[in-house]
Amino acid sequence: VHGGIFFEMDRQRVAVFGVAALGLVSTLVMKYYQIKHALAIAESNIQKLESELAQSKVALERMTEIRQSERTGRTRAEQTIRLQKAKIEQLEIQCRSGGGDVGEAQ
Repeated sequence: VHGGIFFEMDRQRVAVFGVAALGLVSTLVMKYYQIKHALAIAESNIQKLESELAQSKVALERMTEIRQSERTGRTRAEQTIRLQKAKIEQLEIQCRSGGGDVGEAQ
């Protein structure tokens, strides 16, 4: 009668095989939980990075708005200066040409 592999082994070999199999299973379970833990940490880190990215985007938008506001203000100031210079030049011309005093030119 030809039996299965376990019946052909003696008890000592079956015990060694069982211990080795149990060790392999326990190692696999331990690795599973290590990987699961590492994955949870990675997910947490991803959430932190996403939050930092969102904050950085908001800060960038604010800086862009501030720069645009500064440019607009600078442009307005430059335009006002040009208008004032033109008025001064016009008044100087009127005064030189005898068009009256500065008060009348205004």
